[in-house]
Amino acid sequence: MTPPALPVEKWMPRNRPMSERATSERHTAGPRYLTGGPFFGDRVCMRCGQFILESGGKVPLELDQRINEYHDFGGVPEDRSQGWFDFGPNCAAILRKRARTAITKARP
Repeated sequence: MTPPALPVEKWMPRNRPMSERATSERHTAGPRYLTGGPFFGDRVCMRCGQFILESGGKVPLELDQRINEYHDFGGVPEDRSQGWFDFGPNCAAILRKRARTAITKARP
């Protein structure tokens, strides 16, 4: 006898519309990209699309396929990395926070 299949929302909660998500899931992390993103270009923040000044400094973050988030914590296997992307310092801090939340949730 085969076990019953799990409903989609049990194993893929992020596929539900925002209105159906649990409040805690909605408020644990900010948006990955702002309206219109992702943005691509030389010295442009990929999250917000603003020009990154030389004085402010661009922050390279790596896209980790294991948690599907950007971070610079290291330890990403080569076959699970999508490469490095440029962000402004404020957006990089927000994305690091998202990654920490995703890593915490992924731990058993």
